[in-house]
Amino acid sequence: MKKFFFPVVILFLTVFSTLQAAENSDSVTFKHGWFTGLNGGINSYLGDGNNPLADGEFNTLNLLKALGYSGRFELGYHFSPVFSLRGFLGYNYFNYYLKNNSTGIESVRPFSGESLSADFMWNLLNIRKYDPERKWDFSLFTGLGAYYMNDNTLSSNLAGAFRAGAELGYIIDRNWALKLDAEGNITTDNLNDNVTRLPVDMYAAVTVGIVYNIPEKKPKIPAVVAPEQPVTTQPEVKPEEPVPAEPEQPVVSQDTVKPVVEPVTPPVVPEPEKPVVPEEKPAMSDYLNEHIFFSINQQEVKNECQEESMRRIAAYVKAHPNAKIIVSGYADRGIGSVDANNYVSKQRAVNVANMLIRQYGVQYKNIWVRWFGGGVQPYLKASKNRLVIVRDPDNQKLKYVSPGGKDGTGGLSDDVVVKEPGKTDFTEKAVDNKPLFKVVHFSDGDAGIIEQNQKDAIREAALYIRQHPDAVIAVSGYADKVSDGEKKSAELSKNRAVTVANMLIRRYSVKTERIQVRWYGAQKETGGQSLNRMVLIKTVQ
Repeated sequence: MKKFFFPVVILFLTVFSTLQAAENSDSVTFKHGWFTGLNGGINSYLGDGNNPLADGEFNTLNLLKALGYSGRFELGYHFSPVFSLRGFLGYNYFNYYLKNNSTGIESVRPFSGESLSADFMWNLLNIRKYDPERKWDFSLFTGLGAYYMNDNTLSSNLAGAFRAGAELGYIIDRNWALKLDAEGNITTDNLNDNVTRLPVDMYAAVTVGIVYNIPEKKPKIPAVVAPEQPVTTQPEVKPEEPVPAEPEQPVVSQDTVKPVVEPVTPPVVPEPEKPVVPEEKPAMSDYLNEHIFFSINQQEVKNECQEESMRRIAAYVKAHPNAKIIVSGYADRGIGSVDANNYVSKQRAVNVANMLIRQYGVQYKNIWVRWFGGGVQPYLKASKNRLVIVRDPDNQKLKYVSPGGKDGTGGLSDDVVVKEPGKTDFTEKAVDNKPLFKVVHFSDGDAGIIEQNQKDAIREAALYIRQHPDAVIAVSGYADKVSDGEKKSAELSKNRAVTVANMLIRRYSVKTERIQVRWYGAQKETGGQSLNRMVLIKTVQ
């Protein structure tokens, strides 16, 4: 038992390190699954008498005259891109070579037996990164074996073994591969029925074979969605990145906007309370252009930000019962093959469409489904192209056309207006070091952003903030004197400032700590009653 202690410890450590490496590997598009195969080859037996390590009358090494053959059936399972487990059921025919050094007489004694073994395998090429397009594999393996020897009469018919080796594989396609194995086996001393001076028997083997990876059943696409033909081309022209950063950027809530009120002497109205942004229901607008972002290889709607987008889409469709919305799926072209990206983008679009139908009551007739794989990239930043875009093409105010799309509408964004293909009115400009000073004008008694000139001013402020990453801005609200008194003017100026701040945060992903919200009611005159109905956006540092 002691002679097996060290191999067992080595086996435990190698398996543990393999599992750790598998957790750190890139398993994008990897599929767990079974594999089976057949292999066979030659073996060379090394035992008492055919051993150069010992002195004696019969110790002469001749591996060629000790050649035999082996044939095996293989069955295994891929647990990760790195770690696999396989078992062999085989037949082994050995030749025991013996030579008397005194007389020069040689003899070769054949013996045979069946074997059952199990190997732990780890793929060294997949430890750093899994590449589904790779044509070669190289793995190390170690394991244990058991033998039933047909010809043993002097000793036990059962023998055990510790085995290790390497495997080189050529991948023909997703299912078939050719394998070349080189292995060494250390067995108990009774493999050849002779238990003598050498405490173990050994043999080496080289085998070749073919392996078939059993394909997993692909999930059925739900019948409620009728997807259109995917686009598989990889356009060379990359669209320019829209201004908004990650849409998950938190929106100003009731507790995040802290007013900074400049002192006024004498104060006309009490110091305004901490601004309260009313809890927003799913945003309603007169057009639909929703971006639902996914993490790497994610295909289902799971987090709150995604579900909030689903609620807004459902609310829009219910408010526009005749709308025909397009659900378009995309994938990051920098990760995975063309086929894998097509599959992921299709699943994202189909899952969003089915969720709208099953959980949010959207009618099937209102939805069209498309997917583009990695062939169309709506965003310049690679990670942002793992998304689904939902839009209403018949009521879409702002459009972004990405060259290379099948129908010319490969990518969409709320923040880009395309006048000509490849040209936009929101491109990167040279950094202007002048202080920011933008005015958003409002109508009498209004605090909503509805006019195009208001949106343009806020968009230009967002571009300035993007080009000046250290800038901190003040969003200051003003109002004219209204008949309801100064308190009403203060509330109106506060609502205007908070609306603009929320739009910068929600739509353009400006961080909350870069915005100071202030309001002054009718305390300050900016040039007349009508000019006082505004929000001023300017830099404070």
